[in-house]
Amino acid sequence: MMYTKPKLLLSLILILFLSACQNNPVGRESIEKEKQVANETVESEDKGKEEENKSEAIEKKSQADSEVVEVDQNEQQQSDGEEIDLNKVAKENNDNPKLFEDIEQKFYIQGVTLGDPKSLVIEKLGNPDEEKEDSSELDPSDTVLSYNNLNIYITNNKVTHMNLQTNEGFFKKEFYNLYPDRQYISEDSSMFYLYEEPTGHLIYAKYDNENFMVYFDYADGNFKLNLDEQWIIKTSDQNRSVMNNQYFIIPIQTSGLVLPLNIRVILLWMNLRQMEMESQFITMN
Repeated sequence: MMYTKPKLLLSLILILFLSACQNNPVGRESIEKEKQVANETVESEDKGKEEENKSEAIEKKSQADSEVVEVDQNEQQQSDGEEIDLNKVAKENNDNPKLFEDIEQKFYIQGVTLGDPKSLVIEKLGNPDEEKEDSSELDPSDTVLSYNNLNIYITNNKVTHMNLQTNEGFFKKEFYNLYPDRQYISEDSSMFYLYEEPTGHLIYAKYDNENFMVYFDYADGNFKLNLDEQWIIKTSDQNRSVMNNQYFIIPIQTSGLVLPLNIRVILLWMNLRQMEMESQFITMN
């Protein structure tokens, strides 16, 4: 029992001290201040996080908007490209005439022929890459419509002549070899012609410096004169002439000299073979 009173006394002192702290205005004010500082700190941290989250959200939104714009631009470019490709395909295929045709004894290139009005040319080929004055010194046209490697000359609102820059192989494949019955060639084989006598339509092709040029025009007096003088000849006539010059009759007996039998048989076979080849050639032409 002797230790009970001190313990009880200590307990009373502790209770009184705590009670005094609670009732002490200074102590309470200190606690309130610490509590307020703590609350402000929490609020400040919340605001900081809120601003950080807001800034991050704005940045993400801006990035997303930028990606959307980029996608839209890519889609637009792709769409434009598809339209260009479709237009190109349409122009080169179904909606565009054949490159070269002979219709009713008139020569056409991409649906255009001599005598067509300027409006029809633009309707068939679209607006030209360039429209310029004719710089020709001899009988210049009013204007020239240029489409890539095709030039169309217009006088009095009508097509007077045309020219096309290409290569010899393409010309022979796409033009010349299509109409063997209309083929002509110069004596020195430097110029190639396609000629429609009823309409006077003439195509002639030659090397102009290093460029192979194809010209669409009307046959003039020079062409007809060269035709009469046989400086220009039909290819079938030229082939027949070559055939006649290449093969000749070999006599089996000359100057009373009788050749051995085996040689005579060979020569006879050669002569018969030549006659057979000439007969086949004439039949084909």
